[in-house]
Order: sequence, then structure tokens, then C-alpha cells
Amino acid sequence: SLSIASRLIAAKEVGGDLYNFFVEGGRLHFIVGDVSGKGVPAALVMAVICRMFRTVANVTTSPAEILSMLGRVLAERNDSNMFCTAFVGILDLESGELSYANAGHNPPIIFGGCKEPEYLAMETNIPLGIVDDYVYVGGRCSIAQGEHILVYTDGVTEATDAQGRLYGESRLAETLSHCRAQQPYEVVDRVFEELSRSSQGCEQSDDIAMLDIRVTER
Repeated sequence: SLSIASRLIAAKEVGGDLYNFFVEGGRLHFIVGDVSGKGVPAALVMAVICRMFRTVANVTTSPAEILSMLGRVLAERNDSNMFCTAFVGILDLESGELSYANAGHNPPIIFGGCKEPEYLAMETNIPLGIVDDYVYVGGRCSIAQGEHILVYTDGVTEATDAQGRLYGESRLAETLSHCRAQQPYEVVDRVFEELSRSSQGCEQSDDIAMLDIRVTER
């Protein structure tokens, strides 16, 4: 089984960051994405991708193929010339095998159990919506019992403090190194608290999305 927690905070009234997940056939399917721009146009693209994700994920069990199909749909309907970075994963709940593919998105980070925080090595590929025939390349890894995978948008690592310094990947890894035994809701709360403390009251400039998944037992 597993535990999941998420956080989505828009910089404006509506935003373009997204996440979606569902369990079917003993597998957890999930996506985290970031549409270019902000406001209503980005939110409309976000809604299309979220709606299409489940439809496409019922057709194939390959995250790379899911991204290829989503990219084709977005490119064909992309009158506003927007694009979307995205990470798609399918986690087998029995074996712990994670198949994944990335479309220009931030690398997720795996931590917890006996594992120190480690960013997932993968093919970057291009964001969705740029070309309609791009063939995405994915990868596989194993998530052990007690480990987390945190998928997030660049609103986390590119948050700035009053001096304009980025929160950054190193600081995120340092924060997560203290969260290895915590539950997902505690992880996302801790990261957001760190971001708030770091920003020192500065206005949030970008949407923030986090999805933390922890394998609890098999």
C-alpha cells in the first residue's frame, strides 16, 4: 500500500501547475506538470491535460507513450503557443517498480528509509506542446518499502528570498534529509514551511505544486 499527499498553491487566483493520480490494476498512475504562463490561459491548458491524462493512461501502461499522446493533443490544439513540462510515473504497488518519463520537468527526488535524498537520473526530453510527433524516452527504477518520491514544480526550487537567492535543489535535498521517517503530509508541510521561511514575506512569484508518494508496505 502507499500514502500520498499533495499541495498546490497558485501565484494568482488561478494557475497552471497541475497534478493528478489514480490507482487501477494494482498500479498508481500520476502526473505533475507546469504550464507556461499564469492565470486563466494556463489554467485552461492545465484542465485539458488533467482531463486527458486519465483517458490516455487507460490506453497504455508506458509513461513515455502517455507523454507522446498528450504532447500530440496539446500541439494540435495549441493556438496560444503554450507548452507544459510534465513528469509521468506508473508505480507497480506489488513489486515497487516505477516506470517514468519526463517532458522537460524538474527531476523528482527519492528519499526515505535507508536512502539519502537522490535526484532521479533520466532523459529530460522536450516539454509538451512544442511539436506533435516527438517520441519520448522513459526509464525504470525501484522504490523500496519506506521510501518516498517527491515530484514538484519549479515554483519550489526557484522560490527566492529577499536577496533574490533561489531555494534550489541542494536546499530541497537538505530539507528532505530530515524527513525520511515522516508521512507524506508532513513532508509537503515541511517543504512549504521552509519555502515560507526562506521567502521572508516576499510575494510568491510562481505556482507551486508538490506530490509526495510513500510506499508503506507490500
